[in-house]
Amino acid sequence: ASRRQRVWPAGVEGCIIDLARPESINEACRGIDAIVNLIAMPERQCRLDPQVALRVNAGGALAIASAATAMDIGRFVQVSTCKVYGNTLAGTITEETRTEPRSHYAITHRMAEEYVRWQCPDSVVFRLANAFGAPADADVDCWDLIVNEMCRQAVLHRRITIRGSGRGWRSFVPMGDVIAGIRLGIKQLNAGTYHLGAQGSTRFIGIAERIARVCDQTLGFSPSVVFDTAANDSADMPLDYRIDKLVAAGFTPKAAVDDEIRRTLLAVRQMFSQSPS
Repeated sequence: ASRRQRVWPAGVEGCIIDLARPESINEACRGIDAIVNLIAMPERQCRLDPQVALRVNAGGALAIASAATAMDIGRFVQVSTCKVYGNTLAGTITEETRTEPRSHYAITHRMAEEYVRWQCPDSVVFRLANAFGAPADADVDCWDLIVNEMCRQAVLHRRITIRGSGRGWRSFVPMGDVIAGIRLGIKQLNAGTYHLGAQGSTRFIGIAERIARVCDQTLGFSPSVVFDTAANDSADMPLDYRIDKLVAAGFTPKAAVDDEIRRTLLAVRQMFSQSPS
């Protein structure tokens, strides 16, 4: 935990816990009705230090879920990742598709799912697609997210670099829909695993061009879209990341993609240098 004093948003009460001290977790859980576990290291940091990723992502989930059981908390929501299915997603993927995690990030998330199910059988697990959106404050490190990174490049460098041909597909889901899905998980979903994503998939080139268009409308310039052809390419097969199970349970995607992109571009301008290079 950071020693620096944490400033919480208006109307939010918070505390800092130590995953190595169960008593601090139990104290934080006292008197609450539900837990949404978002504890996880970014993928880049997982690659750099897989042992810490194991302790934080998997061990953290076990610690929090154990506290939830000890404190008799009624609902536990675990946020996992679509990458439990592999590094490059293609074709139709449902909650019944076999998982094949191929990175420290994905493996530790998959372990976290199992720890949570074991400790909290009535839990809800979300396998989150490629989320994006403006961070709540400058302390949130969210710039490894694909769309967020593209927005950062657009504002700071006036260009967006795509690694590969840009023909690969992803399910890009605005943060507004992520929050709506999690709220549904807290309030009414039956226990189980659910996909949380968009109703359709988009190519990398498609989302980059969309960001460029929104940037032109919002900031008055259109960044160029370039390709890093030396990078490994993504599969060209369309992705159908099915969210039928969540939709059947009452989820309706409503967040506007362009609005979320616009907020993210403005957040970059506010948080970082505006000098193009």
